[in-house]
Amino acid sequence: MGIKRRIGFFPGGLDAFFSRHWEVNIEPICLTAEDTREDSWVKESKTNHLRIHYRVDFPLDDFVYASSEIIFMHSDLLKVLQANHIGYFFISSRCTRTMEKIASDHGIQLIGTTSEFMYQMEDKIIFDKFLQEHDLPKPPSEIISNLHESQLLTQGKVVVQEALSWGGEGTFFINDQKDAEDLIERNKEFCSKKNDFLIRKYINGQSLGISVLILPDQIVLSSLRMQCFYPETFNHLHLFAGIQWVPTIQFSPLAQLRINTVFLRIGKLLHQQKYFGFANFDFILNDQDEIFLIECNARLSAASTQMVLFPELINDVNFICEMASAFVDHRSYTDTPITRLLPVTKFNGALVEYNFIPTEQKTKVTISQQDLNGFYSLDDGETIRTRYLDPFTSGLSDLIFFLYTDVQSGQSFSAVTTVGRIITNFPLFDDQGVTNKMFLSLQSEFYPELAFKSRL
Repeated sequence: MGIKRRIGFFPGGLDAFFSRHWEVNIEPICLTAEDTREDSWVKESKTNHLRIHYRVDFPLDDFVYASSEIIFMHSDLLKVLQANHIGYFFISSRCTRTMEKIASDHGIQLIGTTSEFMYQMEDKIIFDKFLQEHDLPKPPSEIISNLHESQLLTQGKVVVQEALSWGGEGTFFINDQKDAEDLIERNKEFCSKKNDFLIRKYINGQSLGISVLILPDQIVLSSLRMQCFYPETFNHLHLFAGIQWVPTIQFSPLAQLRINTVFLRIGKLLHQQKYFGFANFDFILNDQDEIFLIECNARLSAASTQMVLFPELINDVNFICEMASAFVDHRSYTDTPITRLLPVTKFNGALVEYNFIPTEQKTKVTISQQDLNGFYSLDDGETIRTRYLDPFTSGLSDLIFFLYTDVQSGQSFSAVTTVGRIITNFPLFDDQGVTNKMFLSLQSEFYPELAFKSRL
């Protein structure tokens, strides 16, 4: 059978942790920081994954903010990987040049999309130029350094974006010149930056997302999901709230044809460049079934966990296993990759990131309760009640959902912070992206401090 290759991963990313099937020559290893909620959850889950500790050199209360890059820089993680003969690490979040340098210095190979592709695809200005170069459908746009120079703004509503921004931060919706002046006044730090901005014409339509899995021997399209955002804040920010998968039948045959054509073409373009991993695209589909590409996230995304739990969303491909095997086996890129088009699914589940968003009236929040990470059952009577089941084994069947957070009771936040995630196999938004009764009930039960009743 040969020597098993050990692959480490962070369980809080959920994707690799929930993957039940790995190749026989691969041994997945859970890496957790001692005394964190992540560590407690993995211990309670009684998973078959081997768990190994590392130590961080920052306060554990800050773990909720810790990116993979911060953990790479401020922990003994890489030494722990070396000591335990773990030669690979599966990246479930954004990969950076710093992470690649630290990993290389310790002889560790990172499995995921490289930082080079990440910067090329996630830089909104570079991506806009990529779309222009390859004649791919996108909104009219301009690149400027001063909002007063915008020609598009004189023609109606626009979207203003920093080149590198995530989760809706650095993205502003501007209706007219008055809004532009208000943005400049309220966001002086943003507007005083020397870098260029991307300004796009606002396109009316449904905000959707799709994942394209690109491996040496295959290109696979996912099902479609609706992109949902929190209500516009007082300073014109639109922040990511979550996703909801949309049954394929809700899209016309013409829309499906165009989606397959556009995203298979992009997949082939990236495959020719030896891209590896997921490229997640946000796009607008208007009433005429026209596609307008908006941006790309070159990594695993908020949608990835449901593609592990419900493989039909990614054409029944076990993508964690496929990515790991393709990487460690050094598969060669073929000129004729297998292609899998938009799958036909009925799935209508959701993922929500419950965020604290500061407002002029509420600049700080303290989280008052600490619920267990894991699966809960839902009794949908006149009053919605939830009951804790277990940390790992239930799976998302019937009215069961999964809750995960790194936040401790009593922690306070004064900046935009994701305090918890809930993953379901039932809707939390309506067809227009507006929160439904279930969304608000779950929020009221687990995060009452964040309660709002605004439109998403």
